[in-house]
Amino acid sequence: VPVKGVRPVKQDEIAQSALGRLSRSVREGNADERAPRAHGMTYQFDFTSLLPYWRDFAEGVWLTLQLSAWSTLFGFVGGTLCAIARADGGPWLRRLVGGYVEIIRNTPLLVQIFLIYFGIAVLGIRLSANLAAVVALVVNITAYTCELMRAGIESVHKAQIEAIPGMQGEG
Repeated sequence: VPVKGVRPVKQDEIAQSALGRLSRSVREGNADERAPRAHGMTYQFDFTSLLPYWRDFAEGVWLTLQLSAWSTLFGFVGGTLCAIARADGGPWLRRLVGGYVEIIRNTPLLVQIFLIYFGIAVLGIRLSANLAAVVALVVNITAYTCELMRAGIESVHKAQIEAIPGMQGEG
């Protein structure tokens, strides 16, 4: 069955390739001989059959950029709020946010997408595929951003924070 976009390789090209030389050595009984290394590819991609669909690809790229931008924006805001809560919140809030971060960071993104898209549907709430993708990415980006921001907040020494009012002329 021919594959769209891939040019079939002619028999004489295979015979001249490293694979052809290896199969010849196996047939001749020289199987223990080291296989010659291939110096080039023996196939060639042909994407001309995809050119009529360039608008579909462009729309897909645009949609991907939009979903990524919204996910990153909301994930960054959520991650910053979670980091502040984890660094300066009460003990129960720190544990809650810490548990969220650990669960999300130890779960593959694809599993999170499936849980949000199909799991919420079980509860009777239908999300579009795009909205489910954004929600899943926001949940994921929030957890990773939280951990990055928390580490940054905790890396600032307490004496430096206490010195801020003095540097502003209030001390």
